[in-house]
Amino acid sequence: MREFLLGIARGESSGVIARITQFALLPLACLYGLALRVRAGLYALGTLPVADLGVPVISVGNITAGGTGKTPFVEWLARRLTERGRRVVL
Repeated sequence: MREFLLGIARGESSGVIARITQFALLPLACLYGLALRVRAGLYALGTLPVADLGVPVISVGNITAGGTGKTPFVEWLARRLTERGRRVVL
């Protein structure tokens, strides 16, 4: 089931069931996209506060999708920063 849904999300699945599932999920996808735009707008307007942590922060990847190699990259990046004398917190 998981692979089927991931295939639909990636646009890799075809067939009648995949099309019906895409059609059924379209309203949810539109609402989710709208919520993301509203949230971004609220940050841009200053309505939602931005936290200043007082230290440099690196954000890696898109938290809404997995399986893109973020974990190996973060491991590599943390090692490189540590080798250069930086303190890394994950």
